[in-house]
Formats: sequence, structure tokens, C-alpha cells
Amino acid sequence: MGAVGALVLAALQRRLTWPLVREAMAITMRITAMVVFILIGATIFSLVFQGMDGGRWIEHMLTSLPGGQVGFLVFVNLFIFFLAFFLDFFEIAFIIVPLLAPVAAKLGIDLVWFGVLLCVNMQTSFMHPPFGFALFYLRGIAPREVRSADIYWGALPWVAMQLILVVIVIFWPGSVTYWIGPQRVEDPAAVERKLQNLQLPGGEGPGGLSVGEVSVRGIMQSRGALVAMIQGPDNKTHIVHAGEKLLDGTIKSVTPQGLIIVQEVNDPLSLSKTREVRKLLRSLEDAKE
Repeated sequence: MGAVGALVLAALQRRLTWPLVREAMAITMRITAMVVFILIGATIFSLVFQGMDGGRWIEHMLTSLPGGQVGFLVFVNLFIFFLAFFLDFFEIAFIIVPLLAPVAAKLGIDLVWFGVLLCVNMQTSFMHPPFGFALFYLRGIAPREVRSADIYWGALPWVAMQLILVVIVIFWPGSVTYWIGPQRVEDPAAVERKLQNLQLPGGEGPGGLSVGEVSVRGIMQSRGALVAMIQGPDNKTHIVHAGEKLLDGTIKSVTPQGLIIVQEVNDPLSLSKTREVRKLLRSLEDAKE
């Protein structure tokens, strides 16, 4: 929206020319490449840091701070504020925040509220020297008689208001979490019982289905074993596991790809009385077709 607005304003002022658009595209490409390389470097750093158990060291150090949650929040906000003097938003968001989030979760801090708090704090990095982007933007459009020192002094009230907002978010968490509904925590045992009792919509078991009528609709895990959701021609759904009987066979095993069924062969000319039949997930069957 900002780019479209800038194009419209330039067109209204009759300054929209191809050299101007080309220069804007080149600057955008350089900034985008910078952000992508920061992301790549941050990912590599995080992998190496976590591989060397750096995350455990950070977690042990921050959870040992006096004051518990309060001490952690005070330290983190001061740390982010002073770090923003030397790093911009992208480096902090990609490198520092992934190290702090696990510690906040372990201390029982709401991660949504914690993320908003850090974002509000990091916004001060746009407004104070030496790397405040907003100051450079203003310097680029301000008249020459406006000194850089005047811009820096003029930014101080905005930085103060941003810090006041940080205090408001800390002492009034509801300003962030008010519209977030309560998390629904499911009892694993209740989920297991629902899976075992799932049989839609009829009350019959799968024993009345023949092997040819079975269609595998899904694979789930229950009590450490895989179970399958199957349907017959009447669209009734059944949850089955290895060992269950069908009309003309037995389910030998349940795999992530589908079912392996041992089907009884009633052909008197056949030397084998059984054969293995594989029933794939419906999605895999469609992909195969």
C-alpha cells in the first residue's frame, strides 16, 4: 500500500518518470536482498548456536535472574532497548528473539503478549541515533537549514512516548490479550476415548464390510499404534486397527500409507487360500490415478 501510495503521489505531482521508478526498484531490490541475507545468516547462527547447546546456556542464565518473571522482563526490555542503538529491527527479530522466546515460555509468560511487548520496544530503534531509519528518512526530505541535531532532539519526545507504551503493555496485559480467546486444553485420555468410540453415523462394526468395499479415509495414531478411518459404500465411518475382522478378511497391519489386509480366497481352483490386499489412503489413490 505504501508503494502504491508513493506512485499515486508522484503521478499527481507529475514526477513519476521511468528513471525514478527504476531507481526505486533498485533500492527496493538492495533492501530486500539485505533482509534475505540477514535471515539466512540468522538461521545459520541459530542452528550453530543451538547445536553447541547455547540455548540451554541462555535459558539457564535468564531463568536464574532474581525476581522471576519481573526480573526477566526488566532485563529483556533494557537489553532490547540498548541493543536497538546498534542493531536494527531485522537483526533483533531474527537473532535475539528466537533465543528469548523459549525462556519466556518456560517462565509461563504469554508468548503473544511477549511478542507484542518486544515489537513495541523495538520500534524505538527507528527513532533514536545512530541507526534510526526514521531519522534518516526525515533528514532526506527536510530542508537544508534543519540540522541533524534538531532532528535528533525532536525525536526524543516520540521515544519517550514509545517507552510509556512499553510500560502500559507491561502493567496492562489486557491491552494485548483482551480479544484473544482462552486456550482450549484437551485431555489426551478424553481424545483417546473419542477416537475409540468414533463410529459415524451407524452403530455397526466393520465386520459387515468386504475387502472390496473398504475405502481408507485417514490414518491416525492412538496409544502408540496406528489406526485407520475407513468407509463403506453406505458412507458409514469406522475406526479400525490391526487384527480386526472384515467380512472376507482380516486387517494385518495399519501403515502410514493405508491398510494391509489378508483376504480369504474362495476360488476352488486357487492353490492359495489367502492373499494380501493393500488399501491406500484415498488421497494417495487419487494421486496415483
